[in-house]
Amino acid sequence: MKSNLLLMSFFDFYGVKVKLNTNSDFIAENIIRDFSYFQKKFSQEPDLEFFSFHEQPPYFKIPELKASLYKDNAICYDDKNTRYIDYYGKALSIYKYKENIIEIYSQDLNLLWELTYLGILSRIGEELDKKGIHRIHALGISINKKAILIILPMGGGKTTLALELLKYDNVKLISDDTPLITRGGKVLPFPIRIGISPAVASKLSVPSRYLRNFIRSKYGPKVLIDIDYFKDKISEPCAPGIILIGERIFSDVCRIEKISKLCAFKPFVINGILGLGLPQLIEYLLWFKVKRFFSMGKITISRFCASFEIIWYSKIYKFFIGRDIEKNVNVLLKLLSTD
Repeated sequence: MKSNLLLMSFFDFYGVKVKLNTNSDFIAENIIRDFSYFQKKFSQEPDLEFFSFHEQPPYFKIPELKASLYKDNAICYDDKNTRYIDYYGKALSIYKYKENIIEIYSQDLNLLWELTYLGILSRIGEELDKKGIHRIHALGISINKKAILIILPMGGGKTTLALELLKYDNVKLISDDTPLITRGGKVLPFPIRIGISPAVASKLSVPSRYLRNFIRSKYGPKVLIDIDYFKDKISEPCAPGIILIGERIFSDVCRIEKISKLCAFKPFVINGILGLGLPQLIEYLLWFKVKRFFSMGKITISRFCASFEIIWYSKIYKFFIGRDIEKNVNVLLKLLSTD
């Protein structure tokens, strides 16, 4: 491990303390901007520690091992309590499971940033799970301290809808992608950077100091809006209010229909209990050990209980989202103002 580290950053995600060490100004600045809402200095030992190195990956550290997991962009090799993740020569991650330490190496700064960001999200997600705090893939806003969760698939338009809704004074942001739900029936804010397409970014009037370009390895470029731009729009923790199960329709007309609570369970299983669509690296989560399977079983039960509570105390609607974003927003706000 390097001794000439230049920069350290600290974050506290609802009690999960994370320390980032890096020899790159670029990585330090961007990760701080990604998670600025949670940046907080602490003196005790971190729960998770990351080392992000802008340098040639030290492949000599990997013993002669058989591959344990294949992905389209990586191969994993396991040695007792250490996992080596080879991103096909472009990057290397060394995950020391017992010590909760992750080292990431790459000469590609954009890839190093992406892997560090997603690595942090993956590991804090699991640690929050242990505390009974669970992520769900949805858009979360609040009005009058009541949570509105809008469940849409990837590419369904959550971020575009969020940006339009946030133009209204009474609308607060919980998260544009991953609100947190708890076993106590609360919805917690999880505000991190917001990613939009370059085409959408060109139409916004966001000051350039809040914008960054992000080159993703798999899905193409994004423009990021720092969450600091929305610092006066962040919601407090709030009670359940409304759940909308979104569905895109090829129409200029939008409508909302009340449905039974049972209709919300399948979307919650997919987007919350299974966590499909959440931004994370599966190579940090799939670990073929008996103890880990028991741990994941407990987490699954906890996710189900938290989902049940949120559904039970919410009103459930089907949200048929048309092609006209202004009409979608107006129909939604009309419901929220009368419900």
